[in-house]
Amino acid sequence: MLNIFAHIYWPMYYGRDVIINGYIDSKFDYVKKAFRNNFLKGMEREGASIAVFYKGRNVINLYGGIKNNSNNEEWDHKTKTVIFSATKAISSVCIALLVDRNYIKYDDKVIKVWPEYGQYGKENTTIEHVLTHMAGIPYLEKEISFEVGSNEEELARIIESSKPLWPPGYTSGYHGLTFGWIVNEIVKRTDPKKRSLHKFFKDEISNPNNLDIDIGCKKESLHHIAKISQPTIFEIIKDTLIQPLMIPMFGIAFLQPNGSPIVKMQENPSWMKMTLNNIPFNDPKILSVPNGAITGITNSYNLGKLFNLFISGKIVSNRTLSQITRPTLTNWHLERTTLWPVYKGRGFFWDVNPIDSSKFIFGHPGYGCQGLHIDLENELVVSYLTNGLKSSTSILCVPYQSILKAVYKSINNI
Repeated sequence: MLNIFAHIYWPMYYGRDVIINGYIDSKFDYVKKAFRNNFLKGMEREGASIAVFYKGRNVINLYGGIKNNSNNEEWDHKTKTVIFSATKAISSVCIALLVDRNYIKYDDKVIKVWPEYGQYGKENTTIEHVLTHMAGIPYLEKEISFEVGSNEEELARIIESSKPLWPPGYTSGYHGLTFGWIVNEIVKRTDPKKRSLHKFFKDEISNPNNLDIDIGCKKESLHHIAKISQPTIFEIIKDTLIQPLMIPMFGIAFLQPNGSPIVKMQENPSWMKMTLNNIPFNDPKILSVPNGAITGITNSYNLGKLFNLFISGKIVSNRTLSQITRPTLTNWHLERTTLWPVYKGRGFFWDVNPIDSSKFIFGHPGYGCQGLHIDLENELVVSYLTNGLKSSTSILCVPYQSILKAVYKSINNI
């Protein structure tokens, strides 16, 4: 009965055919079919975009569905959305560029550029510890008001006086928001011009490469940003029936006590807390705050283009890219924040390559099924973004996984 609900009833009542716009190389028609099926099967209730770069060439740039469910405005080629934690991949490119220019090394201690950071046992924290979520500051104890969250200097002082939950480098625990604040200060203190992360990215990477990507939204771009919606309870049930691995994920997430790192991370700042009934990232005021962990705003084409340039040696040299070929944290570990072990390194999440198990793919997921998949062996970049948030992400998000399967099926047939 439950399978009938998930596989027959749901597509029948919630599936819809939408016009798919954009460009696709005919060799990748499997992907267009998979993208359309995500709407037909009710897996995409709003809108989405997908871009694929293969061997240095853009072979797919598709989009469809609804940009704003309050007026049924359609998703178009200028539509952008919040990419949530996939923003961390963008911030990590900024660090890679500073490494490439010999301003810092991944194994440098943070205090080399930020001496005040070395308080309360943080003096041996390296830049790689920060990028691998091993810094021991997955949340801040002090309540972060909107005014403080918009003040880089005040945030830096709070971080400087924070005590790590564990000795830096000892273990890893996801730094959902603090990642962006710490990386911002590292970039600002390393950059000879002392620019903040979002300004450094705009000046050194985005503008020179004609990329429509922002960290924090500009007022003139607001009308291009898609309205976000949360999944309903029925969607969560449906997703769980289709992907049973979500059961332990939900168990891990919802059974943790109030004082646990993941709960504290989600509660502070309260004005960024996502619930089924509260979506702060539809508020222009919240979107305007640059945070290199969560407020990246773009579409799939521009996100894919950025990482196609990155792996092609157009942003950093091959010397630096050679340091980003495999995770730096590969041993099995109980993740201290999410409790879900993940390979990490250089600011990215990693997994075993589906084609060659001796190699790795990397990227970064974002809340609600935002996806970035980078396969160096195949010179492949896949980006998938949606404003209809899902109850899972990455390997547990069915519409995103259907796209990846179709991409590799297409590659295997070329």
